[in-house]
Amino acid sequence: QYEPFVRIVVTGTNILWYTTLGGGAGTAVAPVVNTSLPGISDYYVSQTDTLGCESHRLHIHVVVYARPAAPVAAPLHYCQYSPSFLLTAAGSALIWYGPGVTAGSGIPPIPSTALTGIYDYYVTQTINGCVSDSALVVVTVDSTPGPPAVLSNSPVCEGDTLHLLSVSPTAGVSYLWLGPAAFTDTRQNPFIQNVLPAASGIYTLTVTLGSCSATAFLTVSVIPSPPLTVGA
Repeated sequence: QYEPFVRIVVTGTNILWYTTLGGGAGTAVAPVVNTSLPGISDYYVSQTDTLGCESHRLHIHVVVYARPAAPVAAPLHYCQYSPSFLLTAAGSALIWYGPGVTAGSGIPPIPSTALTGIYDYYVTQTINGCVSDSALVVVTVDSTPGPPAVLSNSPVCEGDTLHLLSVSPTAGVSYLWLGPAAFTDTRQNPFIQNVLPAASGIYTLTVTLGSCSATAFLTVSVIPSPPLTVGA
């Protein structure tokens, strides 16, 4: 479909073209097939000798295949330095291009995650010898934040304020603290007032930048208040 039509060439004398196997009026003008419309066209051609005798008609079967739809592929996100895998798409006889590569390859590429950025790949499929339009496959490599440095004012006494701190923040990073007693907080430096011994344990801080994250662990100790005995 949409390919330039190549004129049908036949060898003979006094060629006549028909649209039916029998009857009808012939023409010496060879047919031109409209390749913008997929479908089947049947033509018949004969030759006439110098004595005026016409041959049987030769059947010429012309098929215009529909251009295949572009393959179906989804965008991908990787974290910098993480393992990457062969690109995939739904289609037949896939040919891959990019980024910046003009020669196609039947071998799917493996994106590099060494450098952050957005990389464009393209893929076509071929059906019945017809090549589809290309589908765009966008591969995004996001920066991976380094493990956060965390500290606290632990150990603290029961009833004091426990401070959880993350140093050297990075612009655009989101924070998620999790800890004992169902503790959760999205501030960079949360605190717990009137802290109880149940707050003792391991806290985790996960920092996320784009689709990439890193986690650090922090052990906190809350010392129970000693019992107070009042004599007579």
